Amino acid sequence: MDSGFFDYPDVDSAASRAAAELRFLPDWTDDEWARLLQHAAARPFRLGETVIRAGESERSLMIVVDGRLDVFFRAGQFGREVRRQSCDAGSVIGEQAFLDGLPRSATIRAVTDGRLMQLTPEAFEAFAGHWPALGKRFLFDLGRIVSLRLRRTTAMLEREGR
Repeated sequence: MDSGFFDYPDVDSAASRAAAELRFLPDWTDDEWARLLQHAAARPFRLGETVIRAGESERSLMIVVDGRLDVFFRAGQFGREVRRQSCDAGSVIGEQAFLDGLPRSATIRAVTDGRLMQLTPEAFEAFAGHWPALGKRFLFDLGRIVSLRLRRTTAMLEREGR
């Protein structure tokens, strides 16, 4: 992917390198992105806005174009929210509900103003119908991200002794 589409943060720190590993479709060209994004809707967000709320049933996934979001999960006996990660430009969010149709598992809030591109399952079907090879690459990369996030969650739970 041409770095002109996303406003990527620097990757000098370990945290930045870890975030870079989770970038969605990092090798896509501007032309490939344009094909996908003609099926997506722009969605701006403002500092403090809840972009996704745990428990909601909406299925679209979103690609962070610019800005920063924090991901919160419920933890402990009283269900307090715990921040587990941040998402920057190039991240995909909402992928679990997009794939399995179950309610959202986390709450995601804006740390800055920014912009997302939102893709519904129906819009993805139209995209993949026009460009099946790109649709296949999209799904494999989405699977890669889900797998990496599961591995990181498993490692975190092991460190916490759960």
